[in-house]
Amino acid sequence: MLVIMSLSIIFQSCITLTAKKQTLTFTSYPSGAKVYKVSDTNYEDVAKGYFNDYIGTTPFSYDTKSSVNGFAFVKDGYDTELIEAQRKGRWAAYLLGNLFWMPYGHMIDANKIYKYDKTTYHAVLSEASVPLVSQATSTISGINNQYIAPNAKIYIKPTYSSMNSRNELSAKKIFKAYNSAVFMIYGGDNYNVGQGSGFVINPGGLAISNYHNFSGMLAIGVKMYGKNKLYKLRKEDVLAYDEAEDYIIFQLPMAILSDFGKKQFDYIPVSQTRLEIGDKVIAIGSPRGLENTLSSGEVSQFRDYPYSIQINAPIDHGSSGGALINEYGEAVGITSAGRDDSGANLNFAIDLIRILDKFK
Repeated sequence: MLVIMSLSIIFQSCITLTAKKQTLTFTSYPSGAKVYKVSDTNYEDVAKGYFNDYIGTTPFSYDTKSSVNGFAFVKDGYDTELIEAQRKGRWAAYLLGNLFWMPYGHMIDANKIYKYDKTTYHAVLSEASVPLVSQATSTISGINNQYIAPNAKIYIKPTYSSMNSRNELSAKKIFKAYNSAVFMIYGGDNYNVGQGSGFVINPGGLAISNYHNFSGMLAIGVKMYGKNKLYKLRKEDVLAYDEAEDYIIFQLPMAILSDFGKKQFDYIPVSQTRLEIGDKVIAIGSPRGLENTLSSGEVSQFRDYPYSIQINAPIDHGSSGGALINEYGEAVGITSAGRDDSGANLNFAIDLIRILDKFK
């Protein structure tokens, strides 16, 4: 008994005592990628390329008794690939063992509660990104009447709401109905990282955000609400943009549908009528990285383009590109800017209807 207690003190817990060594295999195409452990899915570090827990260069095998959330594959001249680890909990050992050792007050090794359910990890690396938006001038030409999904070769349009079935909705109902259509955006240029918001306006995955969320970024990833994963956007996913009016329209990756087990994207229908001063509005975005935050207010005034709708619904850095929704549950604007030097909620959104009218 004394021997067992001594071992438990040395190794800190029953989870450590019962942990078995696992051998992980790492490969990549092309080979020669450095692999780092990622303890937390910190997208800012991923975008900047900050990793410090190096374990080997592909191809190689790695022995471990603990587990982490994922692995980063890093190779010069290629985009970093982040692969989420597949793990399962050792809950029987955790519960039974700690019931026994509880009187002795031993600590729990949290990183040993899980073991890897998958022990082979392979990354296919893409050549280093070029900026998704490489020119700082006006809208891409050649998009008339309809948007084209580049790979699927299908035509998709924004989905407009029906004027025959408009009912006023509470903020609670609007959030429940359209929360999953709003997502976070992360962008990086290997030195800096930006975070913003975006939202879906078509069941085929047509999405819209602010141009400034993309400007100068070498890589852009979107994080959908409810899943801890980044989906990388490609240059061909960008369908239209305008720096001066600060909007960008793009196609979301179809991999999102399979990962969520859906046949179409959740989306917010676009209104066919513009707002008036005093109308109630709801904003959904991710201010300061606080994912899918709801705020409410009214239309305060209309100003010069591009930030034409003045609202008093609170927004902040990170809200840029988020959805402004009217009381009927219809998208009417893109939350875009605010006055940092004022406590009066002087915030602004782009008129979504005006933007989309250009493509009719």
